Amino acid sequence: MTVGSSDFSNGGFTAALTAFSSPGDVPQQETASGTYAAQQSLSGTVSGGGLSETFSLVPYSTASYVYSTPANLSQVAGTWSGSLLDGETATLAISGSGSLSGASSSGCGFMGTAVPRPSGKNVFNVSLTFGAGPCALPGQTVAGIALVQQTTAGPELLVGLIDSSQTAATAFFGFQ
Repeated sequence: MTVGSSDFSNGGFTAALTAFSSPGDVPQQETASGTYAAQQSLSGTVSGGGLSETFSLVPYSTASYVYSTPANLSQVAGTWSGSLLDGETATLAISGSGSLSGASSSGCGFMGTAVPRPSGKNVFNVSLTFGAGPCALPGQTVAGIALVQQTTAGPELLVGLIDSSQTAATAFFGFQ
């Protein structure tokens, strides 16, 4: 998972990024630059740690996700099963009011909230607090975003979370 800040202007962009591979690993500082066509494509180069990689992105053709429509809790309510950033499996339950709870396959429990972003965009603000061990971040709170996209396999929940010091992060990718 990568987080950072970017500047998009006149078809070009630059970004300062921090990349996370799994909890406990040292984050990698990276930069990116390239070109974009709004809501059509993004391409460029990511560099960090003496390496660089080119990329080219276009919207996922078999998913339906519209950023400009308001998020609704009915989109995320339910039980989701999937994988964490480090490959461990997890189950996440989100109520119709936005409270969430779950556990990973190693026994790490967590609880928190998911609420529609106040901007009216199709994104949820998520806050999650981990339980005690065996959690990699025991007792710590992470925050980030979630979205749901419809795929040929059904609805997919994507969640990205980072701690307040921006030194640890995790992600969840799951299906109902």
